[in-house]
Amino acid sequence: MKRNGVLVRKKYLEYLCSTMAFTLSIYVATIVDGILVGKLIGPEAFTAVNLTIPVVYVKNIAFCLFISGGGTLVSQRMGARRFEECNRVFTLALGGGVLFSALLAAAGMLTAPALAGFLAGPGALGASVEAYLRPLWALAPFTVLSNGSASFMRLESRHRLAASIPIVANVINLLCDILYIRVFGWGIRGAGWATVTGYALAAGLLIPWLRSRSRSLRFVRPGAGDLGRLVEVLRVGLPISLIDACDMLRNYTVNATMLRMLGSAGGQIISVCNAGMLYATMAAEGAATSMASVVGALYGERDRNGMLHVLKSALALVLGLCAVIFAGLELFPAAFAGIYGVNDAQMLSILVPWLRVYCLAVPLVAPLYVLRCFYQSTGHENTATELSVLQGAVFMIPIFYLLSRVGILPMASAFAISAALSMAFVACRMRRRAKREGCDSFLMLRPSEISRTWEASIGCTEREATEASQALLDFCRANGLPPGLAGAVGVSAEELCVNIARYSGLKPADQIDLFFRILDDSVVLKVRDSGRIFNPTEYMTDGGMVTGLPLIRALASNVEYHQIVGFNTTVVTCAYRPARDA
Repeated sequence: MKRNGVLVRKKYLEYLCSTMAFTLSIYVATIVDGILVGKLIGPEAFTAVNLTIPVVYVKNIAFCLFISGGGTLVSQRMGARRFEECNRVFTLALGGGVLFSALLAAAGMLTAPALAGFLAGPGALGASVEAYLRPLWALAPFTVLSNGSASFMRLESRHRLAASIPIVANVINLLCDILYIRVFGWGIRGAGWATVTGYALAAGLLIPWLRSRSRSLRFVRPGAGDLGRLVEVLRVGLPISLIDACDMLRNYTVNATMLRMLGSAGGQIISVCNAGMLYATMAAEGAATSMASVVGALYGERDRNGMLHVLKSALALVLGLCAVIFAGLELFPAAFAGIYGVNDAQMLSILVPWLRVYCLAVPLVAPLYVLRCFYQSTGHENTATELSVLQGAVFMIPIFYLLSRVGILPMASAFAISAALSMAFVACRMRRRAKREGCDSFLMLRPSEISRTWEASIGCTEREATEASQALLDFCRANGLPPGLAGAVGVSAEELCVNIARYSGLKPADQIDLFFRILDDSVVLKVRDSGRIFNPTEYMTDGGMVTGLPLIRALASNVEYHQIVGFNTTVVTCAYRPARDA
């Protein structure tokens, strides 16, 4: 009887849909604006949108620091069943993120003229950048409020509502793009204000959630000890935010170099290439962020094998998505450029080979994002930070500069080279560290964490519940537990699983995961399923009376039921004193 990982993989896929919609919303405004601006106004305006991407990364830094860091901590605290602390982290992350982004937006709008000159230089291109910058800054607090709330909704398994927010925002954005640009004649600034309109109106979808009494995450009054929690939120969010910080620095460096060497043609080339990479980034970031939500909770529960199952699923998915994007860009580069209004034959003669070399980095985006999120979710934030900095700045910028001295086309290979070097460097370094610290791989998971642990996956049937109980009883006896304690554990496992099979509404093919861990002064049994909200320790009998499981409660020192990232999780703890050698 073994663990099959079906339950945690199913939960990962459940998170994936809403998280992909959420991640898509971060970037799709730029993509939609770029396409419509390129078609309705022209390639020069599309270049102006691309030159503002460093500002998009700055806004994302604030989002990742507060929301990504807070979401990871909340999922870990849920897994460890520290629910009061979840509310405090939620309050600090969402409230602090909205406040910080509002201040950032105010400062950005005041400095828009100077920043536009810095990004594009004087002239018509600089004026277009300035016109797009003001609404782009105004968007910041709305995206943090809407997408940040959606991020925490997913931890409560409100996936449909979480996914609907960015979808509604971007449908309104698309409609307003056409209205503001084509009908009102606002030009490129219309594209920016269309996005603001979309997110401002979509924020209205938050009202039912904020007023709901069934929310598990609630705002609390900050206390004296919350400063340390806020620092922890920022520390955990730092690795992901550094991705955007390094991307901002890289993007500006590449834009400035291409404009200096090729003028507006260089701007159009890198704009199309960045647009192609955005699709890979969305796929990789969405799948990796979905993994982080589930892995964070499993890490809090010390479910090592569950974390590995989710990691493998995320990696396979991201590699597949990036392979499709890579093939499309390599096979149809001219058609892709045409989507953004770039059709000039002379321009395409330079752009097509540059795009094909540039996109060699796309397959490497997958493992970079997944590994970074895995380290962040499992308590290795420093390693995740290191990977972000190496790939985004330490390797990328010097290599790009050196290759620019060789020629235009070699510069495009800097993206793939820096990604490959970063992966190789971190893998070698973490492998050496793993040997030194007694871990079994560069993932830094300790074998000692599963030394006296039994786990299994069973179907939702009474027969399999009985078989699991017997297998668990044999494990307890083999590890020298007292007969009475072993019997209590076996009875608890069987009774809980039978109740789930009878009363939860799950089908026989659905899965139940069981975990049993022997600690120094207690044993812990955990039973998990992903059906509707159902507490197996309290169920309706045929007579309609609510009854508990008195036998389990009499044998155990503590029985708890919680909903943790959409899992029904029941934990039975039995205290005992191990036999001492004479």
